[in-house]
Amino acid sequence: MGDGEELMSRTPVIEMPETRARETHGTQRAGPALTAHRRPGSYKSAASMAKRTVTTNSAKHVAAAFVMLVGVLTATPASAETEDTTPFDGDAWITGLVDLRPSDIDNTHVVQTGFAASGLSVTIPVGAFRGLGPYHRLPDGVEQAWYRYHIKLVDFQAASSGKLPGLSGLYSTTARGCKPSRHGARGWSGRGLFGVEGSNGAPAGEIPIGFYTYHLDQPDSCGEPMYWNNASLRPGEWHCVEGYVRLNTPGRHDGAVRGWLDGVEKFSRDGMTFRRASESGVSVREMWLDIYYGGRRPTWTQLDLMIDEMSVSTSGRVGCRDGTSGVVGSFESYADAIVEYNPATGALVLNRPLGERFEVASLSTFSPASDWSTHVV
Repeated sequence: MGDGEELMSRTPVIEMPETRARETHGTQRAGPALTAHRRPGSYKSAASMAKRTVTTNSAKHVAAAFVMLVGVLTATPASAETEDTTPFDGDAWITGLVDLRPSDIDNTHVVQTGFAASGLSVTIPVGAFRGLGPYHRLPDGVEQAWYRYHIKLVDFQAASSGKLPGLSGLYSTTARGCKPSRHGARGWSGRGLFGVEGSNGAPAGEIPIGFYTYHLDQPDSCGEPMYWNNASLRPGEWHCVEGYVRLNTPGRHDGAVRGWLDGVEKFSRDGMTFRRASESGVSVREMWLDIYYGGRRPTWTQLDLMIDEMSVSTSGRVGCRDGTSGVVGSFESYADAIVEYNPATGALVLNRPLGERFEVASLSTFSPASDWSTHVV
């Protein structure tokens, strides 16, 4: 059974055919034929690259963490090269995308009602599978990466499961379309997953989420659905989705995936295998902006959602963004500290490795104590 995703069109980088089998990965509702922050020397986002030219040497390019944002750029620590805060305006966000198709342009619109400012509205039309599907290429040699985006389901009554954005390492026609990695055709993917309303432990009216993962130990030819624990999206509300992939040491079973919803860890699996002993060149290669329905059949209802504040980091968790102050990040002197948004109280929770937790209305109102006199990004 195929997953409904088409292979990427031919590009100068990877050659892939246009069609593939359809796969499904969860409950299908019956119906009428229905089924980074990059610390020194930031790698520029699509929107940023469209506005200016940045030169970095190759050592910085590989060693520092990669940042890719759809929407507004996230600031970096004071000691790092600073990113401009760039609104999600016009078509600048598409710069640098691979496998961007005409339908992707038709199905997406920049709107002024994003999470923090403007955002991206995505539609999967009636009779279609793909709403959006290009990807951003990451620097070479990335072994682990974190990502974050904010998502809001607007009109979303899906009769089958489908995909959401996530990380991947695509080198051939495998790791999608029910084509697992094999010798001579390496590859893996760990995209997001949405399920049918009220299924897989989600309350009535809510959409379960998880990972849809192609890895070497998957039980079937199609990707493995990994629904998160007590994790679902409530239509009409903004949610913060975070994911993490650590590749295994080639030939060993020591890879890992993690998932967070609204700042709370909802999924963790260790012992993952994404690459064989001979595949040390396989890396975390792309952030795949995949919003896809299917499923054996295309959607018979139009599906609409909004996505904003997408970021990829190779230096640690990005954290949820504060929609009020528009500023998030970590504390320069405490690399493991993170700022999280508490949706229950509407406040920011500042977490430090020593165990201190502070809750503030916004970062603009936060005054560090003398022993925490560091820059807030």
